[in-house]
Amino acid sequence: MFQPNALRSVSHFVCSLFFHERVVQRWSACPVLHGNLVGIVRRGVEPVLFCSGHGARPSLQKAKKGFFALASLLGAMAFGCRPPVALANVVVVPLLVSLFKTQETHDFIADAIAVIAPYAIVGALLMGYNFLRFESPFEFGQSYQLTVADQSGYGEGGGRSFGASLGEFVKFFFAPPGGTEPFSGVFINYPALGIAFFSLAFPKARTMLKEAGVLRYLVTLVIAAALIGLVDAMWSPHILERYRMDVYWLLGIIAFVLYGFWGESVESRAFYVVLSVLGIVTTITSMLLFLIPHDSNLASLHPDLAESLRRFISFGMWK
Repeated sequence: MFQPNALRSVSHFVCSLFFHERVVQRWSACPVLHGNLVGIVRRGVEPVLFCSGHGARPSLQKAKKGFFALASLLGAMAFGCRPPVALANVVVVPLLVSLFKTQETHDFIADAIAVIAPYAIVGALLMGYNFLRFESPFEFGQSYQLTVADQSGYGEGGGRSFGASLGEFVKFFFAPPGGTEPFSGVFINYPALGIAFFSLAFPKARTMLKEAGVLRYLVTLVIAAALIGLVDAMWSPHILERYRMDVYWLLGIIAFVLYGFWGESVESRAFYVVLSVLGIVTTITSMLLFLIPHDSNLASLHPDLAESLRRFISFGMWK
């Protein structure tokens, strides 16, 4: 069973996904989807480490301030690596709200300082560095990449209007297959990530999520994924598949939790059969996506090998 105390804050909930033994055992009924979703989540290195630091809180209460600071430091450092992904740090907001509601004032202030201080320090250092090197505190070097490709359109969305950027935002998540781009949208590539939200149609699942204190964090993660998609759509002149990887790990966390509570609310063997089929489809899709010729990858450099692998993985259905 999911333990409410392990899911009261973002730290508890992420910890339960990856480190809490009972939750992992619960998912042993569907190892394919479990392993694949964890694989998607692991695409975002800094955010996962950020969550891991917060996730140590339940078992190490005495050192919680240190782990809060460590998690916030790793989360703040993501801004210097991939600023859109770092928008996932909005999960800190419900964490602070939870601390404010459950702690005495002086304890809350101490924990809040441990959470906020690393962001302030790293943010000031990054902005100072950007200003000294690029003459702008908000320039992270995108326009100065050492490449022969034209990077001038980054940061301006290629000169698109806001309405056109919203269109790119929709394509980010729902671009249909067979278009001008070689890759489809997030929820088209991985239907399992979208199907998970149907769990909210079950009153028992919603009740369990509320009682466990998870729902507010799931809402925050959905907002974070939407913000990241919007920034990627407005920032870049072209939506590339690697930009969609900015949100796969977040949606993987959301789907992981929703499927877990959904399974406990229906308590049906058929549910896990369907879930296993989704896991197999998701795993095959992941392998096939790597075999689409694009951006000087293995498939573009060795087309014959890629075609053979595609035929093998898809049982001859995709050439």
